[in-house]
Amino acid sequence: MDIVHAGGSGSGQSLQVRKKREGFTLIELLVVISIIALLIGILLPALSAARQVARTASCKSNLHQIMLATNAYATDNKDFQIPAGYDRLANLDRWHGRRDTTNDAFDIEKGRLASYLQTKQIKKCPEVIDYRDDQPGEWTLTFEAGAGGYGYNDTYLGSRCDLYSAYPTMSLYTTRANDVKRPTDTATFADTGLWSMDSGNSVMVEYSFMEAPLWVPWGGNPTPVIHFRHTSSVNVSWFDGHVNDQKLAWSAPDYYMPGLTADDMAKLNVGWFGPQDNTLFDLD
Repeated sequence: MDIVHAGGSGSGQSLQVRKKREGFTLIELLVVISIIALLIGILLPALSAARQVARTASCKSNLHQIMLATNAYATDNKDFQIPAGYDRLANLDRWHGRRDTTNDAFDIEKGRLASYLQTKQIKKCPEVIDYRDDQPGEWTLTFEAGAGGYGYNDTYLGSRCDLYSAYPTMSLYTTRANDVKRPTDTATFADTGLWSMDSGNSVMVEYSFMEAPLWVPWGGNPTPVIHFRHTSSVNVSWFDGHVNDQKLAWSAPDYYMPGLTADDMAKLNVGWFGPQDNTLFDLD
């Protein structure tokens, strides 16, 4: 407070007390708000980037755990890799689980990997993907639900498309570890997803296979399903066990939805890394 001495009549003096101004002026308040907004603008991108890094690291950890589980399976099965889709056409037996009918959801505890996973389930990729899982067995939306958003190299590891030319024979056999000549350069699992239609809207659904760039033995490009969802990168686990990220190199038209060009698919973040052949997928 400011104390003001005021003169008056008589022998005494009176004191006048004047309160000091409190609070902010409007201009000062606006300056404070501007500073806070500036700080938020600086911090939010950094926080978003940090969350993205954390989700990417968690996804890589998931892929590493799947690799450990499949390696343990192979050790117990004379080095044969886990089948990708033992009954590929019937769609009841996948690497990530089994089900009794196509009206059921895949059950990991009935699958071959169950006893090798720490949590008895395939951990889902933490990146925000609105996968449909409310209609088990519905062909266009949930026919591969339960894979966690990850796909397996079924062309060369989980089946032997390179040796047999027809189903179901090609899906009944798998590769042995000694057959893989370049384990550090043979892709095994990756982030995957299949674009489909739901009531006229484009949606991404789970897809449990990581398709090689060229169909074996028929040739031509399958529908791109490797999903570059981590800031335009995809996490890939390799046969020797290491996991890294790869950038989208190229894409191809959608085989199931004619009209979507290679450029369209690339804009949807699906395609392939590496060369336009099966070099990073095959055994040689």
